Amino acid sequence: HTQDAQIGALDPRYFPRPFYLAMLEAVDTEMGRLFAGIGADLANTHVIVLGDNGTPREASISPFEPNHAKLSPYEGGLNVAMLIAGPSVNAPGREVDAQVNVTDVFGTVLDMAGARIQGLLPAGYTHDSISLVPYLESPQATPRRSHVYADWFAPNGPQGIGDVRAHRMLRGERYKLIETYAPVRTTELYDLLQDPFEESNLVLGPLVALSHLDALASLQERLAELVGGH
Repeated sequence: HTQDAQIGALDPRYFPRPFYLAMLEAVDTEMGRLFAGIGADLANTHVIVLGDNGTPREASISPFEPNHAKLSPYEGGLNVAMLIAGPSVNAPGREVDAQVNVTDVFGTVLDMAGARIQGLLPAGYTHDSISLVPYLESPQATPRRSHVYADWFAPNGPQGIGDVRAHRMLRGERYKLIETYAPVRTTELYDLLQDPFEESNLVLGPLVALSHLDALASLQERLAELVGGH
């Protein structure tokens, strides 16, 4: 009740974070009610919960910068939580640091159900979903992805306010490339091991380290392979 009173005295246009936290608490409460309603069958149920694209910039707090939050190509807008629970999970309560993509939910659910993707897709269709079940079954599972990709291609986004954006992002285990095509052409390279909040664009600095040059060339080559010149 005290928290409700405090929120009631605020204007969400100027103080959005308390409302954002209250929304998360409400979601958590309703999910708890859902799981309680499943009852004993929950032991045989897989639950997958994941974020979409980060915290809104209005509700972000340090060390995450507002322009590195939701709807951005930075980690604050792409690196989101994914929680998986259920009978396929061995040694629950652990964290897997391997790279995954939201498209992997498709292959994971089919794998959990004992189905094969090839038998479900029409002839000639391909997919890029990788099952995460090996990660769930073994803490020692080797990473199945070497890179993850995301993009924002024009004319997506709000129109009429000069917010036409287009960018592509590709990251490996350590380095991350962001190629922006609109509204201006830029290239960014970050060492996520040394710079997890993407504060130092290595392209703008003295690229004296051979590893930086190699990482930039490798990621640009891999990105070109993925997009095929489009």
